[in-house]
Amino acid sequence: MSTRLINALAILAIVGILALFASHFIPMVWTGPKQKFVESNDVNGIDVSQRTLLWTLNFKQQNEVLNRINQSMMIKKSDFEPTQDKFPFDSITIHRFKDKDIILKPIGKKNKNIVFSVPQLNNDSYLQDVSEGALQSFLETTYDPLN
Repeated sequence: MSTRLINALAILAIVGILALFASHFIPMVWTGPKQKFVESNDVNGIDVSQRTLLWTLNFKQQNEVLNRINQSMMIKKSDFEPTQDKFPFDSITIHRFKDKDIILKPIGKKNKNIVFSVPQLNNDSYLQDVSEGALQSFLETTYDPLN
């Protein structure tokens, strides 16, 4: 093989490696870190309110709810009109060590996703679950339904 061909293959290999490297890291730089609404190490406990009863979640259930909430997205109040959907629970309260409690009150649904009013996080926006109904299904397993 000639020296010219070896040099061309070496340059091509380096360019290929750089292209793979860039294609892997560019999306991470553009999207940035996902905003967490609640840090898990700041949570003292979570309960689900159903009429006058409070159902305290166990550790595994708390982590599931926190993951779903931290995956949620903020939507402008002007982009959503509260609906008359019935929910089997009245609110979710996140008790925190350092700050005031966060109370999530369901105000409607957008497709299968629950939209919460959470003034403690943001007065200008609502918090929309993005689990396509999985959060509500999960929450319904955390307490005994009242008749």
